[in-house]
Amino acid sequence: MKRILAIMMMCVCTLTVTAQDPRYDGHPDLTDALMDAAIKKNPQVLVDFERSEAQLQVAIKNGNSNRGPGAGPILIPVVVHVIHNNGPENISEAQIAGAIDQCNMQLAGGEGGVNTNIQLCLATRNPQGGCTEGIDRTVRNPPVVNPYEDFYGFDDPCAMSDAQLKGNTGWPSANYLNIWIVNGIRSNPGQPCNSPSGIGGYAYYPGGAAGLDGIVIADEFFGASGTGNGNQLNTLAHELGHYLNLMHVWGPDFTGNICITNCHADANCATAGDF
Repeated sequence: MKRILAIMMMCVCTLTVTAQDPRYDGHPDLTDALMDAAIKKNPQVLVDFERSEAQLQVAIKNGNSNRGPGAGPILIPVVVHVIHNNGPENISEAQIAGAIDQCNMQLAGGEGGVNTNIQLCLATRNPQGGCTEGIDRTVRNPPVVNPYEDFYGFDDPCAMSDAQLKGNTGWPSANYLNIWIVNGIRSNPGQPCNSPSGIGGYAYYPGGAAGLDGIVIADEFFGASGTGNGNQLNTLAHELGHYLNLMHVWGPDFTGNICITNCHADANCATAGDF
């Protein structure tokens, strides 16, 4: 999905995340760690990110929302790719709908934050113009991803790489927000295959390669029904924030000198920030 500046002019400072994965500073979100790996492999990633961030700051300063008063919400068409091996990770439509509804409630300020005027909607047309419910199911064995394979060159026998996950399943990112639901997200190839990682999801900031575009979430962190444990109901909203160029409130945990925090007037991002 194109990261239109008008969409990115948002700051949601309402959600909190608890530490679960000590391997990467205690965060169940791999976004900054993967960004750091991407920059170290290709320094142009940082250049592109800084350019995108500079454009966003200019748009915020100038108030270039390109939307008049009373305009309806910005609707982002979503396709949810369910990656499964015919097990419980082949989550139901009800679990998907519940996760989307939860995220939309949060985006509308339903948990005490600001109304971002952004909403997600499952796509109704596929890339060929046919009808769709916005859900795509693909069998993979194992239905697990280790995105570090793409940057460090190892082969995790228990998982596919991010490129393998997205390469043959993603819909055009200029027209859709791709969300991949997997049975697990790994970071250490030495861990036993059935060892829980505690990693909830990841996304890449705007400005990167089209092949990186999208959000990846483990099924247990997606919604509150089915396999969703309901303990991390902000995971989709959190990763969507990164996808739309929002950093953690303490700044980025990756290579570079960017340290920008923009919060609405009533937020206390030092103690109760969004990300």
